[in-house]
Amino acid sequence: MAINTKIEKTVPGTYIALMVDVVSRWNISAEELLAGSGLNTDQLLQPLWRADAKIVMGILKRALDLTKVPNLEFGFYLGMQMTITCHGLMGMTAMLAGNVKQALNIAQEFISLQSSIHKIKLEVFDNHAAILFEQTESYYLDEVIQIALLLGFAQMGKSISGQELSGLADVQFSKPDYFDKLLPLIPGEVRFNRPMTRLEFNKEILDFPLLHADAIAERLSREECKSQLRKLLRQNSFSSSIQDLIYDEAMGISPLSDILEKIGISERSLQRKLESEGTNFRELVDKIRCEKAIQLIKNPSLSLENIANHLGYTNTKNFSRAFKRWTGKSPRRY
Repeated sequence: MAINTKIEKTVPGTYIALMVDVVSRWNISAEELLAGSGLNTDQLLQPLWRADAKIVMGILKRALDLTKVPNLEFGFYLGMQMTITCHGLMGMTAMLAGNVKQALNIAQEFISLQSSIHKIKLEVFDNHAAILFEQTESYYLDEVIQIALLLGFAQMGKSISGQELSGLADVQFSKPDYFDKLLPLIPGEVRFNRPMTRLEFNKEILDFPLLHADAIAERLSREECKSQLRKLLRQNSFSSSIQDLIYDEAMGISPLSDILEKIGISERSLQRKLESEGTNFRELVDKIRCEKAIQLIKNPSLSLENIANHLGYTNTKNFSRAFKRWTGKSPRRY
């Protein structure tokens, strides 16, 4: 069976249902789109299900082949038709939040309920805010996913706040020849060939109240999110799930206290679960630090101090000592 919550890299099954809705514009049936995928239309009705990311990418490629629509244009259609319910329990919980900032914090905290290949991060500055989208696995249709998420988040923000939202979008791909005809659909400027995918907007938008705000319902729904996250951790390799929570591309190493709060268990329970898989939290952090240090040290724009701080070291001396233990060389000689 193609649906499997134990598959390491998964995305929401609702994304497939979204593609079914989009291709219906061209009179393409769900059965035709799903042909050869191993999925059937009955599975589209299942709540809170996740599908193998590779299968979803295969269905996306088939949608592009059947509609003969350029990649980026199809991504726009996906984004325009994306609703808050596409994101399941996480989306419903965000919709009940008091304002846009609270909704984004919920999405940031529980994105792993929906997808194991995506992370988001909210950053707030003096005059503006930004949502960073990180994709932990690369696929050959990444530009479709990027534009769908950027436009989708803007559309969902508008629908749950009742306000017109606009901003600046950064994408990691080149500008296609047909892009200009899509300009009327874009609520802001798009910059191409950027180092990361992000959506920047006026900081005041964070305070916009939501139309369906309900503090009691939001609290109950948040607890259910935590419960579902704990179930997901039990279904997957616990240690691999914890590794995903330890490191954030924007913020670096997450404190143990933040991880414990997110998954709702005690430190003792976490260590016991990790020990049952032959590891411990300290070893996982050390492994991730080693992998990321070797990647970051190759970036000439980053100083030793920047890297040490990003990986949670209080000074470069401690970082250099750890780096030599991992590689047998000092950072400056690597």
